[in-house]
Amino acid sequence: MKDTISTELDRRRFLRRTTVAGLTGAVGMSGITSGTEDGTSITATTDFDSGGGVEIDQENGCVELTNIDDGGYSYLGYMHFRLEGAANSDISFEITNLDESRMPANYRLLYTSSLESGDWTRMDDEVGDGFSQTFDSDEVYISSYRAYPYQQTVQRVAELERKYPRFVETDVIGQSANGRDMHAVRITNPTVPDEEKADIISIARQHPGEVEGSWHMDAAIDYALETLRSTKTTFEDEFCFHFIPNANPDGMYEGHHRHTPQGYDLNREWHTESPVEIENMTSYMRENLDDVHWGFDFHSTTNSDWDAVVYGEDAVDDDDLDTIDSIASHSLSYPDTTRSSSTDGTAYAFINDEFDAVMVVTEAWTYREYSAAELAAEGRNFFSEVAPRADSPPGGRRPPKNTCPSGHCGENSRPVKLPSSLPWGTNFDPRKYFR
Repeated sequence: MKDTISTELDRRRFLRRTTVAGLTGAVGMSGITSGTEDGTSITATTDFDSGGGVEIDQENGCVELTNIDDGGYSYLGYMHFRLEGAANSDISFEITNLDESRMPANYRLLYTSSLESGDWTRMDDEVGDGFSQTFDSDEVYISSYRAYPYQQTVQRVAELERKYPRFVETDVIGQSANGRDMHAVRITNPTVPDEEKADIISIARQHPGEVEGSWHMDAAIDYALETLRSTKTTFEDEFCFHFIPNANPDGMYEGHHRHTPQGYDLNREWHTESPVEIENMTSYMRENLDDVHWGFDFHSTTNSDWDAVVYGEDAVDDDDLDTIDSIASHSLSYPDTTRSSSTDGTAYAFINDEFDAVMVVTEAWTYREYSAAELAAEGRNFFSEVAPRADSPPGGRRPPKNTCPSGHCGENSRPVKLPSSLPWGTNFDPRKYFR
Protein backbone atom coordinates (compact mmCIF):
# COMPACT_ATOMS: atom_id res chain seq x y z
CA MET A 1 0.00 0.00 0.00
CA LYS A 2 1.28 3.47 -0.91
CA ASP A 3 2.68 5.47 2.00
CA THR A 4 3.36 9.18 1.57
CA ILE A 5 5.62 11.45 3.59
CA SER A 6 2.60 13.31 4.93
CA THR A 7 1.08 10.10 6.23
CA GLU A 8 4.32 9.10 7.93
CA LEU A 9 4.62 12.52 9.56
CA ASP A 10 1.04 12.23 10.78
CA ARG A 11 1.82 8.78 12.19
CA ARG A 12 4.71 10.12 14.22
CA ARG A 13 2.70 13.05 15.45
CA PHE A 14 -0.18 10.76 16.38
CA LEU A 15 2.01 8.52 18.52
CA ARG A 16 4.30 10.98 20.25
CA ARG A 17 3.88 12.70 23.60
CA THR A 18 3.83 16.44 23.23
CA THR A 19 3.61 19.50 25.43
CA VAL A 20 3.11 22.05 22.71
CA ALA A 21 0.54 24.79 22.98
CA GLY A 22 -3.17 24.27 22.48
CA LEU A 23 -5.49 26.60 20.65
CA THR A 24 -5.09 29.34 23.25
CA GLY A 25 -1.54 28.57 24.32
CA ALA A 26 -0.04 26.12 26.76
CA VAL A 27 -2.20 26.19 29.86
CA GLY A 28 -0.34 25.73 33.13
CA MET A 29 -2.99 24.61 35.59
CA SER A 30 -1.18 23.74 38.80
CA GLY A 31 -3.94 25.45 40.73
CA ILE A 32 -6.63 22.98 39.69
CA THR A 33 -5.15 19.87 41.27
CA SER A 34 -6.50 18.61 44.53
CA GLY A 35 -4.33 17.18 47.26
CA THR A 36 -0.98 17.78 45.54
CA GLU A 37 1.83 19.46 47.42
CA ASP A 38 4.68 19.05 44.96
CA GLY A 39 3.64 21.84 42.60
CA THR A 40 2.71 19.42 39.81
CA SER A 41 1.59 21.28 36.69
CA ILE A 42 -1.18 20.05 34.43
CA THR A 43 -1.11 21.20 30.82
CA ALA A 44 -3.70 20.99 28.06
CA THR A 45 -3.36 20.84 24.30
CA THR A 46 -5.32 20.18 21.13
CA ASP A 47 -2.19 19.82 19.00
CA PHE A 48 -2.55 16.17 18.01
CA ASP A 49 -4.44 14.10 15.44
CA SER A 50 -8.19 14.82 15.87
CA GLY A 51 -7.65 17.39 18.62
CA GLY A 52 -9.70 20.56 18.36
CA GLY A 53 -13.09 22.15 18.83
CA VAL A 54 -12.26 23.77 22.15
CA GLU A 55 -10.49 26.72 23.73
CA ILE A 56 -9.08 25.96 27.16
CA ASP A 57 -8.47 28.33 30.04
CA GLN A 58 -8.06 28.22 33.81
CA GLU A 59 -10.12 30.26 36.24
CA ASN A 60 -10.24 29.85 40.03
CA GLY A 61 -8.89 26.32 39.91
CA CYS A 62 -11.28 25.15 37.20
CA VAL A 63 -10.56 24.08 33.62
CA GLU A 64 -12.85 26.22 31.48
CA LEU A 65 -13.80 24.72 28.13
CA THR A 66 -15.27 26.86 25.38
CA ASN A 67 -16.65 24.80 22.50
CA ILE A 68 -15.70 26.30 19.12
CA ASP A 69 -15.69 25.29 15.48
CA ASP A 70 -13.13 26.80 13.11
CA GLY A 71 -15.35 26.00 10.14
CA GLY A 72 -18.29 27.99 11.46
CA TYR A 73 -20.63 25.10 12.29
CA SER A 74 -23.23 26.92 14.38
CA TYR A 75 -24.41 23.94 16.43
CA LEU A 76 -20.96 23.17 17.85
CA GLY A 77 -20.50 19.81 19.56
CA TYR A 78 -17.14 18.18 18.73
CA MET A 79 -14.33 18.81 21.20
CA HIS A 80 -11.20 16.77 21.85
CA PHE A 81 -8.18 17.73 23.97
CA ARG A 82 -5.41 16.15 26.00
CA LEU A 83 -4.31 16.72 29.59
CA GLU A 84 -0.79 15.90 30.78
CA GLY A 85 0.18 15.55 34.41
CA ALA A 86 -3.37 14.55 35.35
CA ALA A 87 -2.74 11.37 37.34
CA ASN A 88 -4.40 11.15 40.77
CA SER A 89 -5.79 14.67 40.55
CA ASP A 90 -9.43 15.61 41.04
CA ILE A 91 -9.89 18.07 38.19
CA SER A 92 -12.87 20.39 37.86
CA PHE A 93 -14.27 21.39 34.46
CA GLU A 94 -16.88 23.76 33.14
CA ILE A 95 -18.19 24.21 29.59
CA THR A 96 -18.61 27.97 29.39
CA ASN A 97 -20.99 28.05 26.41
CA LEU A 98 -23.03 24.90 26.96
CA ASP A 99 -26.23 26.84 26.30
CA GLU A 100 -25.00 27.63 22.78
CA SER A 101 -24.73 23.97 21.76
CA ARG A 102 -27.13 21.06 21.52
CA MET A 103 -25.29 19.11 24.21
CA PRO A 104 -27.79 18.12 26.93
CA ALA A 105 -26.95 19.13 30.48
CA ASN A 106 -27.09 15.49 31.58
CA TYR A 107 -24.58 14.31 28.97
CA ARG A 108 -21.22 12.89 30.06
CA LEU A 109 -17.94 13.32 28.17
CA LEU A 110 -15.52 10.44 27.54
CA TYR A 111 -11.85 9.93 28.33
CA THR A 112 -9.07 7.48 27.53
CA SER A 113 -5.38 7.13 28.25
CA SER A 114 -4.65 5.79 24.75
CA LEU A 115 -6.17 6.78 21.42
CA GLU A 116 -4.80 3.60 19.88
CA SER A 117 -6.66 1.34 22.32
CA GLY A 118 -10.13 2.72 21.62
CA ASP A 119 -10.95 2.12 25.29
CA TRP A 120 -13.18 5.08 26.10
CA THR A 121 -14.81 5.58 29.51
CA ARG A 122 -17.69 7.86 30.41
CA MET A 123 -17.00 10.47 33.05
CA ASP A 124 -18.78 10.08 36.37
CA ASP A 125 -20.50 13.48 36.29
CA GLU A 126 -22.89 15.07 33.84
CA VAL A 127 -21.71 18.30 32.20
CA GLY A 128 -24.50 20.35 33.77
CA ASP A 129 -23.21 23.38 35.66
CA GLY A 130 -19.73 21.89 35.99
CA PHE A 131 -18.19 18.49 36.59
CA SER A 132 -15.07 16.85 37.98
CA GLN A 133 -13.12 13.66 37.44
CA THR A 134 -10.13 11.86 38.95
CA PHE A 135 -7.86 10.15 36.41
CA ASP A 136 -5.45 7.26 36.95
CA SER A 137 -3.19 8.13 34.03
CA ASP A 138 -0.78 11.01 33.63
CA GLU A 139 -1.86 11.53 30.02
CA VAL A 140 -5.61 11.67 29.36
CA TYR A 141 -7.57 12.37 26.18
CA ILE A 142 -11.02 13.88 26.73
CA SER A 143 -13.65 14.05 24.02
CA SER A 144 -17.31 14.85 23.56
CA TYR A 145 -17.70 11.76 21.35
CA ARG A 146 -15.91 8.43 20.95
CA ALA A 147 -13.10 9.96 18.87
CA TYR A 148 -11.72 8.18 15.82
CA PRO A 149 -8.56 9.99 14.57
CA TYR A 150 -7.45 10.14 10.95
CA GLN A 151 -4.40 8.01 11.66
CA GLN A 152 -6.63 5.32 13.09
CA THR A 153 -8.25 4.96 9.66
CA VAL A 154 -4.79 4.66 8.09
CA GLN A 155 -3.83 1.94 10.55
CA ARG A 156 -7.13 0.15 10.06
CA VAL A 157 -6.66 0.03 6.29
CA ALA A 158 -3.14 -1.36 6.67
CA GLU A 159 -4.33 -3.95 9.18
CA LEU A 160 -7.12 -5.17 6.91
CA GLU A 161 -4.72 -5.62 3.98
CA ARG A 162 -2.21 -7.43 6.17
CA LYS A 163 -4.68 -9.77 7.90
CA TYR A 164 -6.99 -10.63 5.02
CA PRO A 165 -4.99 -10.49 1.77
CA ARG A 166 -7.27 -13.03 0.11
CA PHE A 167 -10.36 -10.84 0.41
CA VAL A 168 -9.01 -7.30 0.80
CA GLU A 169 -7.41 -4.87 -1.62
CA THR A 170 -6.59 -1.31 -0.61
CA ASP A 171 -5.69 1.77 -2.57
CA VAL A 172 -4.69 5.36 -2.00
CA ILE A 173 -7.22 7.19 -4.13
CA GLY A 174 -5.54 10.57 -3.85
CA GLN A 175 -4.47 13.21 -1.36
CA SER A 176 -6.48 15.80 0.51
CA ALA A 177 -5.96 19.53 0.05
CA ASN A 178 -3.28 19.42 2.76
CA GLY A 179 -1.59 16.31 1.36
CA ARG A 180 -3.01 13.49 3.50
CA ASP A 181 -3.78 10.16 1.88
CA MET A 182 -7.36 9.13 1.19
CA HIS A 183 -8.03 5.40 1.09
CA ALA A 184 -10.39 2.87 -0.42
CA VAL A 185 -10.85 -0.69 0.81
CA ARG A 186 -12.26 -3.29 -1.59
CA ILE A 187 -13.58 -6.51 -0.05
CA THR A 188 -14.89 -9.39 -2.14
CA ASN A 189 -14.73 -13.11 -2.91
CA PRO A 190 -11.83 -13.48 -5.38
CA THR A 191 -13.12 -16.79 -6.74
CA VAL A 192 -16.21 -15.16 -8.27
CA PRO A 193 -15.79 -13.11 -11.47
CA ASP A 194 -16.36 -9.39 -10.94
CA GLU A 195 -19.02 -9.26 -13.63
CA GLU A 196 -21.18 -11.53 -11.46
CA LYS A 197 -21.08 -9.17 -8.49
CA ALA A 198 -23.06 -6.12 -7.46
CA ASP A 199 -21.23 -3.17 -5.91
CA ILE A 200 -21.99 -1.70 -2.48
CA ILE A 201 -20.22 1.60 -1.82
CA SER A 202 -19.83 3.11 1.66
CA ILE A 203 -18.20 6.37 2.76
CA ALA A 204 -17.61 7.90 6.17
CA ARG A 205 -16.45 11.16 7.75
CA GLN A 206 -17.46 13.67 5.10
CA HIS A 207 -18.34 15.61 8.24
CA PRO A 208 -15.25 14.84 10.30
CA GLY A 209 -16.73 15.36 13.77
CA GLU A 210 -19.45 12.79 13.12
CA VAL A 211 -17.28 10.01 14.46
CA GLU A 212 -20.06 7.47 14.93
CA GLY A 213 -19.88 6.95 11.17
CA SER A 214 -16.40 5.44 11.51
CA TRP A 215 -17.54 2.97 14.14
CA HIS A 216 -20.52 2.01 11.96
CA MET A 217 -18.22 1.46 8.99
CA ASP A 218 -15.84 -0.66 11.05
CA ALA A 219 -18.76 -2.88 12.02
CA ALA A 220 -19.91 -3.16 8.40
CA ILE A 221 -16.40 -4.18 7.35
CA ASP A 222 -16.27 -6.81 10.10
CA TYR A 223 -19.66 -8.15 8.98
CA ALA A 224 -18.54 -8.43 5.35
CA LEU A 225 -15.29 -10.19 6.20
CA GLU A 226 -16.86 -12.49 8.75
CA THR A 227 -19.40 -13.65 6.17
CA LEU A 228 -16.89 -14.11 3.35
CA ARG A 229 -14.56 -16.10 5.62
CA SER A 230 -17.31 -18.24 7.11
CA THR A 231 -17.67 -21.93 6.27
CA LYS A 232 -21.26 -21.97 7.58
CA THR A 233 -22.98 -19.12 5.76
CA THR A 234 -22.74 -16.98 2.65
CA PHE A 235 -24.34 -13.85 1.27
CA GLU A 236 -27.60 -14.30 -0.62
CA ASP A 237 -25.94 -12.63 -3.62
CA GLU A 238 -22.39 -11.92 -4.73
CA PHE A 239 -21.09 -8.48 -3.79
CA CYS A 240 -18.04 -6.33 -4.11
CA PHE A 241 -17.83 -4.01 -1.11
CA HIS A 242 -16.11 -0.63 -1.42
CA PHE A 243 -15.31 1.44 1.68
CA ILE A 244 -13.87 4.98 1.80
CA PRO A 245 -13.12 5.53 5.52
CA ASN A 246 -11.55 9.01 5.50
CA ALA A 247 -13.51 11.27 3.16
CA ASN A 248 -12.27 14.44 4.92
CA PRO A 249 -8.74 13.68 6.21
CA ASP A 250 -7.76 17.27 7.01
CA GLY A 251 -10.98 18.01 8.87
CA MET A 252 -10.53 14.79 10.84
CA TYR A 253 -6.94 15.62 11.72
CA GLU A 254 -7.62 19.22 12.71
CA GLY A 255 -10.68 18.41 14.83
CA HIS A 256 -13.39 20.12 12.80
CA HIS A 257 -17.01 19.15 13.20
CA ARG A 258 -18.41 19.62 9.69
CA HIS A 259 -16.06 21.33 7.24
CA THR A 260 -12.65 21.00 5.61
CA PRO A 261 -10.00 23.52 6.72
CA GLN A 262 -10.76 25.34 3.46
CA GLY A 263 -14.38 25.80 4.57
CA TYR A 264 -16.08 23.20 2.38
CA ASP A 265 -19.04 21.16 3.56
CA LEU A 266 -18.14 18.21 1.35
CA ASN A 267 -21.65 16.78 1.33
CA ARG A 268 -22.85 19.86 -0.52
CA GLU A 269 -20.09 19.82 -3.17
CA TRP A 270 -20.63 16.60 -5.13
CA HIS A 271 -22.23 18.46 -8.04
CA THR A 272 -19.20 20.78 -8.36
CA GLU A 273 -16.44 18.22 -7.75
CA SER A 274 -14.20 21.20 -7.02
CA PRO A 275 -12.77 20.17 -3.62
CA VAL A 276 -10.00 17.70 -4.31
CA GLU A 277 -11.49 15.27 -1.79
CA ILE A 278 -14.68 15.05 -3.88
CA GLU A 279 -12.66 14.68 -7.08
CA ASN A 280 -10.74 11.77 -5.54
CA MET A 281 -13.91 9.96 -4.49
CA THR A 282 -15.85 10.47 -7.72
CA SER A 283 -12.84 9.34 -9.77
CA TYR A 284 -12.55 6.17 -7.72
CA MET A 285 -16.26 5.43 -8.08
CA ARG A 286 -16.35 6.00 -11.82
CA GLU A 287 -13.33 3.75 -12.29
CA ASN A 288 -14.37 0.94 -9.95
CA LEU A 289 -18.16 0.80 -9.70
CA ASP A 290 -20.23 -0.88 -12.38
CA ASP A 291 -23.46 -2.47 -11.13
CA VAL A 292 -24.21 -0.47 -7.96
CA HIS A 293 -26.61 -2.30 -5.67
CA TRP A 294 -26.63 0.17 -2.79
CA GLY A 295 -24.67 2.89 -1.03
CA PHE A 296 -24.17 4.05 2.55
CA ASP A 297 -23.04 7.48 3.72
CA PHE A 298 -22.44 7.01 7.45
CA HIS A 299 -23.14 10.13 9.51
CA SER A 300 -24.31 11.28 12.94
CA THR A 301 -26.02 14.43 14.16
CA THR A 302 -26.27 16.72 17.18
CA ASN A 303 -30.00 17.08 16.50
CA SER A 304 -32.13 15.09 18.94
CA ASP A 305 -35.17 15.33 16.67
CA TRP A 306 -34.00 13.81 13.40
CA ASP A 307 -34.41 10.66 11.30
CA ALA A 308 -32.50 7.40 11.15
CA VAL A 309 -32.27 7.29 7.35
CA VAL A 310 -32.27 10.08 4.76
CA TYR A 311 -32.56 9.25 1.06
CA GLY A 312 -33.01 10.98 -2.27
CA GLU A 313 -36.68 11.40 -3.09
CA ASP A 314 -36.26 10.54 -6.79
CA ALA A 315 -34.01 7.54 -6.31
CA VAL A 316 -36.22 4.82 -4.86
CA ASP A 317 -38.96 2.37 -5.77
CA ASP A 318 -41.28 0.43 -3.45
CA ASP A 319 -38.74 -2.34 -2.82
CA ASP A 320 -36.11 0.25 -1.95
CA LEU A 321 -38.51 1.91 0.50
CA ASP A 322 -39.06 -1.43 2.21
CA THR A 323 -35.30 -1.84 2.58
CA ILE A 324 -34.97 1.71 3.90
CA ASP A 325 -37.66 1.01 6.50
CA SER A 326 -35.80 -2.15 7.53
CA ILE A 327 -32.56 -0.21 7.94
CA ALA A 328 -34.32 2.41 10.06
CA SER A 329 -35.81 -0.26 12.32
CA HIS A 330 -32.33 -0.88 13.75
CA SER A 331 -31.65 2.70 14.77
CA LEU A 332 -31.04 3.07 18.48
CA SER A 333 -31.37 6.85 18.25
CA TYR A 334 -34.33 7.32 15.91
CA PRO A 335 -36.05 3.93 15.44
CA ASP A 336 -38.31 3.51 12.41
CA THR A 337 -37.89 7.07 11.12
CA THR A 338 -37.00 7.98 7.52
CA ARG A 339 -37.02 11.12 5.42
CA SER A 340 -36.68 11.87 1.73
CA SER A 341 -34.64 14.85 0.60
CA SER A 342 -33.74 16.65 -2.60
CA THR A 343 -30.63 18.40 -1.26
CA ASP A 344 -28.25 19.27 -4.08
CA GLY A 345 -24.58 18.38 -4.00
CA THR A 346 -24.92 15.32 -1.77
CA ALA A 347 -23.24 11.96 -2.20
CA TYR A 348 -26.59 10.21 -2.48
CA ALA A 349 -27.64 12.55 -5.31
CA PHE A 350 -24.38 11.75 -7.13
CA ILE A 351 -24.90 7.99 -6.77
CA ASN A 352 -28.44 8.29 -8.08
CA ASP A 353 -27.51 10.49 -11.03
CA GLU A 354 -24.29 8.67 -11.97
CA PHE A 355 -25.28 5.04 -11.32
CA ASP A 356 -29.08 5.09 -11.09
CA ALA A 357 -28.80 3.55 -7.63
CA VAL A 358 -29.76 4.30 -4.04
CA MET A 359 -27.42 5.65 -1.39
CA VAL A 360 -28.79 6.37 2.07
CA VAL A 361 -27.49 8.61 4.83
CA THR A 362 -27.64 6.85 8.20
CA GLU A 363 -27.70 8.96 11.33
CA ALA A 364 -26.96 8.45 15.02
CA TRP A 365 -27.61 10.97 17.77
CA THR A 366 -24.20 12.02 19.07
CA TYR A 367 -25.51 12.57 22.62
CA ARG A 368 -27.18 9.22 23.10
CA GLU A 369 -24.16 7.92 25.06
CA TYR A 370 -23.60 4.92 22.83
CA SER A 371 -21.45 2.09 24.07
CA ALA A 372 -18.99 0.63 21.58
CA ALA A 373 -21.10 -2.53 21.47
CA GLU A 374 -24.20 -0.56 20.51
CA LEU A 375 -22.44 1.26 17.70
CA ALA A 376 -21.11 -2.05 16.38
CA ALA A 377 -24.52 -3.71 16.49
CA GLU A 378 -26.23 -0.75 14.85
CA GLY A 379 -23.69 -0.54 12.02
CA ARG A 380 -23.79 -4.27 11.33
CA ASN A 381 -27.56 -4.35 11.25
CA PHE A 382 -27.84 -1.31 8.98
CA PHE A 383 -25.47 -2.98 6.55
CA SER A 384 -26.98 -6.46 6.76
CA GLU A 385 -30.27 -5.20 5.33
CA VAL A 386 -28.70 -4.57 1.92
CA ALA A 387 -26.24 -7.48 2.06
CA PRO A 388 -28.27 -10.23 3.76
CA ARG A 389 -26.87 -13.64 4.51
CA ALA A 390 -28.40 -16.80 3.20
CA ASP A 391 -29.33 -17.75 6.78
CA SER A 392 -30.92 -14.39 7.64
CA PRO A 393 -34.34 -14.62 9.31
CA PRO A 394 -37.29 -13.77 7.04
CA GLY A 395 -38.86 -10.37 7.39
CA GLY A 396 -35.72 -8.50 8.36
CA ARG A 397 -33.84 -8.16 11.63
CA ARG A 398 -35.28 -7.63 15.08
CA PRO A 399 -35.78 -3.93 15.86
CA PRO A 400 -34.73 -2.69 19.31
CA LYS A 401 -37.64 -1.66 21.52
CA ASN A 402 -36.88 -1.17 25.22
CA THR A 403 -35.15 1.40 27.44
CA CYS A 404 -31.83 3.17 27.23
CA PRO A 405 -29.32 0.89 29.02
CA SER A 406 -27.14 3.58 30.59
CA GLY A 407 -29.87 5.81 31.98
CA HIS A 408 -27.87 8.75 30.60
CA CYS A 409 -29.09 9.12 27.05
CA GLY A 410 -29.75 12.86 27.01
CA GLU A 411 -32.76 15.01 27.70
CA ASN A 412 -34.52 13.73 24.57
CA SER A 413 -33.49 10.11 24.92
CA ARG A 414 -35.09 7.48 22.74
CA PRO A 415 -36.61 4.49 24.60
CA VAL A 416 -34.33 1.86 23.12
CA LYS A 417 -31.68 -0.67 24.00
CA LEU A 418 -29.91 -3.54 22.31
CA PRO A 419 -32.26 -6.42 21.55
CA SER A 420 -31.42 -9.69 23.23
CA SER A 421 -30.87 -11.44 19.91
CA LEU A 422 -29.16 -9.94 16.88
CA PRO A 423 -27.99 -11.43 13.56
CA TRP A 424 -24.33 -10.94 14.36
CA GLY A 425 -23.19 -14.34 13.23
CA THR A 426 -21.82 -17.29 15.12
CA ASN A 427 -18.26 -15.97 15.18
CA PHE A 428 -19.07 -12.49 16.52
CA ASP A 429 -18.13 -11.91 20.14
CA PRO A 430 -19.85 -8.73 21.41
CA ARG A 431 -17.62 -8.67 24.49
CA LYS A 432 -14.72 -7.39 22.39
CA TYR A 433 -16.74 -4.21 21.74
CA PHE A 434 -17.50 -3.42 25.40
CA ARG A 435 -14.68 -1.01 26.10
